[in-house]
Amino acid sequence: MSLPAELIREIIRHATVALCVFDTTYTTISCEDRTMTVRSMERSLVTKCALSLVSRQFHGITDEFLYEFILLRSCNVDTIQSLAERLLHRKSQMNGHYLGWYVCRMDLDFEIGWYLQSDWNWGKYNMWGLIPACTRLVILVLSAVQWRTVTLRPEHDTARHATIYVPIELFMTVTTTCSRTLRRLELVGQLSPLLHHVERLCMHAPWLEVCRFTKLREVPNDEEGLSSPNPQRHLPPPESDNVQLAQLVTTTWPSPASSTVSLPHLHTLDLGGFALQVWAWDLPALQHLGVKMTHIVDVNSLAHNYLKLKLCLSQSRPLFSSFAYDGPPIHFWHIIDNIPYLEHFTLRGLHLGPLPPHTPRMTHRHLTTITVVRPPLTSYSDDHCCIDAIMRNIQNVLGRRLLPSLRTVRLAESSAPRILYIDCLRRDLMKFDVRLELDGHQVEVDDRPLYPKPPKHFYVTAPAKATITHSEANTLVDEFGSDESHPSNQGSSSSTRGRVPEYADIFKRDSDVPDQLASLLSPPEIIPRSLPESPIDYAVEAARRLLSWESDNHSLTSLSALFQDLPYPSTSADQAEYSEYTDLNTPSCIAPSSSLAMEVDQDV
Repeated sequence: MSLPAELIREIIRHATVALCVFDTTYTTISCEDRTMTVRSMERSLVTKCALSLVSRQFHGITDEFLYEFILLRSCNVDTIQSLAERLLHRKSQMNGHYLGWYVCRMDLDFEIGWYLQSDWNWGKYNMWGLIPACTRLVILVLSAVQWRTVTLRPEHDTARHATIYVPIELFMTVTTTCSRTLRRLELVGQLSPLLHHVERLCMHAPWLEVCRFTKLREVPNDEEGLSSPNPQRHLPPPESDNVQLAQLVTTTWPSPASSTVSLPHLHTLDLGGFALQVWAWDLPALQHLGVKMTHIVDVNSLAHNYLKLKLCLSQSRPLFSSFAYDGPPIHFWHIIDNIPYLEHFTLRGLHLGPLPPHTPRMTHRHLTTITVVRPPLTSYSDDHCCIDAIMRNIQNVLGRRLLPSLRTVRLAESSAPRILYIDCLRRDLMKFDVRLELDGHQVEVDDRPLYPKPPKHFYVTAPAKATITHSEANTLVDEFGSDESHPSNQGSSSSTRGRVPEYADIFKRDSDVPDQLASLLSPPEIIPRSLPESPIDYAVEAARRLLSWESDNHSLTSLSALFQDLPYPSTSADQAEYSEYTDLNTPSCIAPSSSLAMEVDQDV
């Protein structure tokens, strides 16, 4: 007994559904988790492949589902070419359509290294024939980065800051092939498209809902040209057998329907830059706007673009509810003062400079969520002061009752163990009925002390001397110091620099902390036998002693005596915990070995 084809089709549809893969609504896009989406697509593909092997009838029906989305992640170029030929020339057994007719979503993620450089140079104009074969494409997500080795110092990694230019032929091919059905377009990674090319494509994509770019450029590179491209430069090398696929490249723009960009359905626009031309677009349904200024190095250019952004927002008075600012945190409150209906604000680029003291000029009654994104691949000491300053600024604004509707503060791309004041911050925000989240997970209420009770006994190892310079001491003071030690408050009085308010508040609120540890925060008296149990305790105690020594104006010769009775944790568990903070997260003045004494550098 054979089942009807319609019943088999519905069974396969419900058994292989991948949630939110084809959904382009604003609610789904704003909450999308890229990792979970890819996992859902991979699980769906495994189920589809298994069902296609059940019988010949199942195999013919599953063609529609096997090729409804394509997910390629740094695969072999020969595999891509074989897939492109199959999509272009093979027909389905059910209705005679080519397999490329079923493709609705294409996710391409390439890592371009020396082994793929030549293949990328001739395949980047139409993705080795994949785009011309898919005439009903709805979602196109393209990402490309340069291959690099893992380094501990990303500032020395030139490949991390590389730019991959997007050729004009790729936009022409997409415009000619699937612009009338395209709803979501993303060129991310290190791909850097030109604004003029994006505008020409948007003129022919009336159903576009999501548009995201990482590095949008206004000025073309010297190697690029805005005129008609050379049709010969996209041809494959002579040894390639897929000449037909490489020749499926469009080298002319279709005639535009209008001279202006009108996208009535666009609700999410991430520019990856800032351009005045975008403000002339007709975007009646826009709900999220992302602006990026981290690529601007010149201070004058940065200030000029900052003023232009404020001017555009003040003149247009936009109605979108979500805004993402990626750049130096210079007066970001004055930027969002021009967005009256803002509900969600995202701040990135904290590693580019200190936060100047400023507050909003108006009450934001609709703002409910603030997201602070930690810069990727940066050390703990680089962004600690910036995140701390942002949180203090938010608490200051909450205290002035300028954010009456704020309910959530989210720290994205962060880790709770690496933020020493996370528990104190959570308690401070709870005073204003605001919850703290880390990467979407709420920080649970924990009334236990931040630091555990000291053990009854500990082992003291042989002294291992370490040196500390005056500059390293200043680094430690800035790392664990008070508000007055922040770079934005250098003009404050030096008499108040001996306070550590965040840690003092922790010990005052936790009644279970022994009095011996609590008294450590009472300068200038020093308890002779302190008991640090973890590297964090050791750092806090070392910082407290340095601050106490500086506030009392002790001589440099007495600095070495401050650390003679301070044992460093030497158990295996402590060493394992310390290794988590060694590379990028601890100040350089904390010695990685068990030390009972520290000496002042002879050069001081």
